[in-house]
Amino acid sequence: MLFERKADITKPLVLCHGLFGFDTINLFPKALSLSSVAPISYWRGIKEVLEANDIEVIITRVPQSATIQERAQVLAEEMRIKGGLDARYLISKIRCKGVKSLTTVVTPHRGSSFADYCCEFIGTERQPRIYHFLKSLGLETGAFEQLTAKYMIDQFNPDVGNLPDVGYFSYGAAMNPAFWIDREE
Repeated sequence: MLFERKADITKPLVLCHGLFGFDTINLFPKALSLSSVAPISYWRGIKEVLEANDIEVIITRVPQSATIQERAQVLAEEMRIKGGLDARYLISKIRCKGVKSLTTVVTPHRGSSFADYCCEFIGTERQPRIYHFLKSLGLETGAFEQLTAKYMIDQFNPDVGNLPDVGYFSYGAAMNPAFWIDREE
């Protein structure tokens, strides 16, 4: 069994994507009229298992790479929660009422080594050009610096505290990104 219901869940469960996430995405432009190709769901399988267990599921959408504050505001306007860090900000700073718990999955609460690498690799000299390019593609750039370990440790975490009446849970994962590389021993 993939899911065993442990308790009565009376509130809707909100699924919120993180950086570059989506609710559904079409691989082909609508102009190609490939209606037989189904869109890809970010939450494929998860939503269906929860709903099969009589849990109301709400899927939200925020700007893919905006700042945490901007994403949290859109989330508040859209339905009142989204993405791990966005949801923490929404609960703590915007004071979303009625939230009983927040469970995040692979959320960089202490920063992202990938964000650190990208910001270091880009550097301050190239940053304006690269950000201009990303904006020309319709992407916002506020998320990148906010996901660094320095920002999370020095600014976000001290400013966005946990509320005593909300349960906070977090699941993480790890992998060796070079597991497929042949290593000479």
